[in-house]
Amino acid sequence: MLSEGFETIMKVLMLVDWQVTRLEADSDTIQSPDKLVVNRPYWFFRYWPDTRIEVDVLDIGNRILMNSLESRVLHFYVTQSIMAYLKRKKYDLIISHSARSALALAYLRSLTKERSPLHVVIDVGCFNGGRDNPAELYLIKKASRSLGGIIAHSSVQSDYYDRYMPHIPYRFVHFGVDADYFRPPNLSHDDFVLSFGSRARDYPTLIEAWAKVDKKQTRLKIIGIDNIVNVDSKGSNIDLVGRVPLRTLMLNIAKARFIIVPLPYHKYSYGQMSFLQSMAMGKSCIITRTPSSEDYLTDNTDSLFVRPYDSEDMAEKIAVLLGDTDLNNNIALNARHTIETRFNEKNMAKEFYSFISAIA
Repeated sequence: MLSEGFETIMKVLMLVDWQVTRLEADSDTIQSPDKLVVNRPYWFFRYWPDTRIEVDVLDIGNRILMNSLESRVLHFYVTQSIMAYLKRKKYDLIISHSARSALALAYLRSLTKERSPLHVVIDVGCFNGGRDNPAELYLIKKASRSLGGIIAHSSVQSDYYDRYMPHIPYRFVHFGVDADYFRPPNLSHDDFVLSFGSRARDYPTLIEAWAKVDKKQTRLKIIGIDNIVNVDSKGSNIDLVGRVPLRTLMLNIAKARFIIVPLPYHKYSYGQMSFLQSMAMGKSCIITRTPSSEDYLTDNTDSLFVRPYDSEDMAEKIAVLLGDTDLNNNIALNARHTIETRFNEKNMAKEFYSFISAIA
């Protein structure tokens, strides 16, 4: 067990690249990664096999201007990392969610060749998007000298680690969603199809495909954006809706006939949260086949794949689900089963624990 050798409870510092709400009592309007409830384990730690731990969460706070600068210009969070660096010696383990919450801290520790406490990164974006930029790689490789391990949610990222960080232990762990929070509702659907997400989406291909489908009165609703650059969506039964609260999004997922997740093609982890949460709610999904999505889905069983940037293929799959209620229902049932048996927070937590135990 990880806590073996410690006279008291093992202390963990968790850095996340989003804002976490602190609560005295639980709230069902906030999903588990976004809240820290007094006297309750944070997020996946509620399934941690070793209960002799104490987890402190350091988020990016509400420093709107500073966060925007650090995220969009620097692509990593300096302020958060400095705060973590100053308190690092109080902990036995540090876990950073994403390179944005890891790189500056890792770089500071590398200057003094510091390796303790163990620092593990859950690398959701392959550090710099998997680019081969020499200047970026110089800083990344220097910072990585202080890292103890890397966890990725897409197997394709292993090529990047083998090439640039062969000295760091690495494991591919499937992302998992909260199968209790995201579950099939007892609601009938309305006559619309839903797509959502504000980043890493190929909406131009989706809108081009939608225009080719004989959808009668069915509408396409896209949540997360107000407009699509250089794309005319007017007159095509399409509603563009900006960002909405999570519960509003969940209500729309529940009432949609099915979900479409159109993805651009990248060789790193992205998009899983959207389609796994939808699948957990018992929805069939049409999803772009990418290296990341192939790690999770079985075509024609718990989802329908479409080829990247292929509007004809997407239009065909949309027409299939619009016209075949039995197929739509069967895929939806299989999708929920996939979440219950494989891609849930409990399984993810056990894999995290297994890897960290092996390298600690």
